[in-house]
Amino acid sequence: MNEKRCWSMLVEWEHCKWANMNQVFLLGMTPLAFGSHLVFALGYAHLIFVL
Repeated sequence: MNEKRCWSMLVEWEHCKWANMNQVFLLGMTPLAFGSHLVFALGYAHLIFVL
């Protein structure tokens, strides 16, 4: 696979991931979404640990 193409895909994925995280963070601000926010936080911590 072309390294440059792979890199741009990674950057695009990162951007998409951060956009989703911001959305989830905003959702997490509402008490109703607190449970899912907690699950997301645990999942993200696990992701960092794996990487």
